[in-house]
Amino acid sequence: MAGFDAKYVFHPDNLVVVRAMNSAAQRRACEMDVHWRSRATSDGAGYTSLDGWSYGLDVFLERLRRDLPIIAEATPGRRSPLYRRRLGHGYVDILTKYRCSWYDRYYKTDELYIPKLRAIRSSSVWPIHSLWPASDDQDLGMRLVVTQTVMAAWCVREVDAEVVIEELHTAAELMLKRITQMPDRTKFPDLIREARRQRVLSTEPMRFAYTDPDKALTAQQLLKSLLRERNTSKHGGGSQSQIWLDEHFWPAAGLLELLSAKV
Repeated sequence: MAGFDAKYVFHPDNLVVVRAMNSAAQRRACEMDVHWRSRATSDGAGYTSLDGWSYGLDVFLERLRRDLPIIAEATPGRRSPLYRRRLGHGYVDILTKYRCSWYDRYYKTDELYIPKLRAIRSSSVWPIHSLWPASDDQDLGMRLVVTQTVMAAWCVREVDAEVVIEELHTAAELMLKRITQMPDRTKFPDLIREARRQRVLSTEPMRFAYTDPDKALTAQQLLKSLLRERNTSKHGGGSQSQIWLDEHFWPAAGLLELLSAKV
């Protein structure tokens, strides 16, 4: 289990909007197995507490990042709809920065520091799965941001399964090429074989990543399974991408994180 508390202050004129966002977040928390508690007082003091499993909190924040600005914009208030939408971004930004302990640096000089809710153009993003290369390869890192975005969209069911399969395959292929130093035109099965030869891939089943450990695949088996599903989805039609992701998405995401640490 994981969790964090968030304290903030806001202009009292925004009380109705803040409470509307809290109510919306509460409804979504119930649906996503996250424990949410919040209060917002008429003098502009806000408090939120979240508890849940670690990835669950990250998925929940992604849901709020997409929803709260819209909720805020649609809530009647004293300021313009655009202002209220940006206030929603500001609220998610505060929650995200508490999640990643960004405010800790302020506490070194001011133990009483409390962030102020402001209207901003966009919130910070805390990736559900971090695929930044350990080598700090900027070009690859920026390309993998696309993968992170697609994976996050899948977690909140806002992208087609076939798109996710293709993106997982692309990310794995790019990282395996960097790790194995094989030529660009090397086929995916050969990349898997070379990675296995170089002992990049563990031979142990990924039991920790599967709901049913008896169904766990090894990293090599998982990549081959991803390749088969991708080929069926892209060329054969009649794929079962949704079913594949329901069983293998989290293990595949974990494997991509491990590969990114080896690039």
